[in-house]
Amino acid sequence: MARLDIQNLIEKHGLKTSIRFANKMDDRMRLDLIRGHIDQDEPVLLAIGNGHTRRDEFQPLSRYFVGHYLTVYGYNEGKQIFYVYDSWLKGHYKTEIPIGNEVRSYKQLLW
Repeated sequence: MARLDIQNLIEKHGLKTSIRFANKMDDRMRLDLIRGHIDQDEPVLLAIGNGHTRRDEFQPLSRYFVGHYLTVYGYNEGKQIFYVYDSWLKGHYKTEIPIGNEVRSYKQLLW
């Protein structure tokens, strides 16, 4: 789905959106951007390369060929993790998390 299609779909349901490109930002700027939106109670929909073929299985080369979206709903700065919803994953996260269905470290999300 093209980015404008997603933006139109979200706005059709009465939500406000903006599209930002992070490809020219360094990692700190990317993290600050995501956390800044979360701090404003704004979930972040990310277009990513998907290397996660299943829960707990990551294949680095896959991320170059498989486009995917996931939603970031929260983070824990002390643990340096994001709470995300990833529709690609089946089953549940091993332990209870405050929101979403998966935890990704800052490093995992940036990679």
